[in-house]
Amino acid sequence: MRASGVSFTILRNGWYSENYGRDIPTVRETGVPLSSTGDGVVASASRRDLTEAIAVVVTTEGHEDKT
Repeated sequence: MRASGVSFTILRNGWYSENYGRDIPTVRETGVPLSSTGDGVVASASRRDLTEAIAVVVTTEGHEDKT
């Protein structure tokens, strides 16, 4: 993309916090959140937060040619 000369910004959504909603009853019962990360940490954000971030990127300057 850089070689094309066309300005770009690449945005990549991560894991949505809303994906954990179905697990709430199990976590309440067991006290243990289930995840495929083992002992790893999961960083998530709501779809609303990610949407707001995207809106800022596409409506303000300074994000050109970034990933």
